[in-house]
Amino acid sequence: MSGGWSFFFLQSAALRLAQEGINIAVVDISEKGGNETVEQVKALGPDAIFIRADVSKAQEVKNYVDKTVEHFGSIDYFFNNAGISGSGKQFLETDIEEIEQIVGINMLGALYGLRYVAEVMVNNGGGAIVNTASSAGVIGQDTVVTYSATKHGIVGMTKSLVAEYAKDGLRVNAVAPGPTETPMVKAYFDANP
Repeated sequence: MSGGWSFFFLQSAALRLAQEGINIAVVDISEKGGNETVEQVKALGPDAIFIRADVSKAQEVKNYVDKTVEHFGSIDYFFNNAGISGSGKQFLETDIEEIEQIVGINMLGALYGLRYVAEVMVNNGGGAIVNTASSAGVIGQDTVVTYSATKHGIVGMTKSLVAEYAKDGLRVNAVAPGPTETPMVKAYFDANP
């Protein structure tokens, strides 16, 4: 699970899967939050590990996939969730560094995760992937142009991966939640009252 702590939705999903006995690798940039999720999962019985990674860096993504396979033997499920929304500024006021950061985490991070995890899954006969898109990935919204572009990209990569690898036992879906009370959404609304 990438973004395994930062977004309460994913932390809740990790705990729900743990209740079903599923072992979990929590991947996040936040060691404190990631380790907190691991402890909560372990308290429910399954094994869990935390791997710190910056998903915008391909080598760090490959590293977390390799460590997960080394620890658990395979990857059967992948919740591809890491993402940021940005400052909520109008597009023409958004600096290039912020655009690069959003694209790096939301788009490249998702692609890198899919590239390395799908390879493991296809080689093992299949698996299930859930990508986190957003309602902003289905309809345009102001003050989130870059975020919206990356989430539209998540929808496209999900559809394309299905077309290419369903025959190999790979199930790929996307969820597109609307605004949900999370620290990321709160920061957006604080910046855009």
